[in-house]
Amino acid sequence: MTLDARAPRPREERALFEGLWVEVPTYRNARRLIERARELARA
Repeated sequence: MTLDARAPRPREERALFEGLWVEVPTYRNARRLIERARELARA
């Protein structure tokens, strides 16, 4: 999974991700999970 998405702008309720609109909290949670996985992979 990559985050090739248009990040949400301030006050936006959704972000465009792989052609789908997702709720901002879902988008941000996915970003955190992916970054954490990358950190663990480097360790």
